[in-house]
Amino acid sequence: MYYKIKKKIIFICIFSIIFVLFNFYLKTMENKIDKISETLSIFMQDDITQFDTQDIDIKEQDQENEKQIIENKENDVDILGEIMIPKINLIAQIKEGTTNNIINYYVGHFEETSLNQGNIGLAAHNRGKNIKSYFANIKNLQENDIIIYKTKEIERTYLVKTVKIIEDTDFSYLEQTSDNRITLITCVNNEPNYRLCVQAVEKI
Repeated sequence: MYYKIKKKIIFICIFSIIFVLFNFYLKTMENKIDKISETLSIFMQDDITQFDTQDIDIKEQDQENEKQIIENKENDVDILGEIMIPKINLIAQIKEGTTNNIINYYVGHFEETSLNQGNIGLAAHNRGKNIKSYFANIKNLQENDIIIYKTKEIERTYLVKTVKIIEDTDFSYLEQTSDNRITLITCVNNEPNYRLCVQAVEKI
């Protein structure tokens, strides 16, 4: 009889210990899950805030660009026209000249090239801080991509035929032509002796 009672007591003690340990394990896991959930919530909130901020910045920048273009059109009589390249979402105003004070903010027109007929030469930056990098993505253009050129006198559509790297001393692509062309020139990243040349011919 004593042996049976002792056995029951031992069983109850073991069961109690297991129960306590199991509850402790559940409580520990619950705390871990709560901490993980809290951490994920913080990360998710940070991401949402970051994306919201980025969206606001992008919208504000787009609005500022549109406002600047409107102001330039109204106040700057030196604007020659516009260039549009749908594939790379480019719309930019063109000014005469290719000095830095021009191409830091506009697409510049090579003064020695035609403005309306023949070969029209344009230049712009492709990267840089606090400047307009209008030609940053012209390297992604391919044959038959569209370039639209507008001035007060004309509006013309061109199809890309050439995308190539040329030496900085090669001006052959800016020479006058009997047909209507447009030639875009920009720098090549980290290659000061070379230029990227995109040339397109009038779509007929």
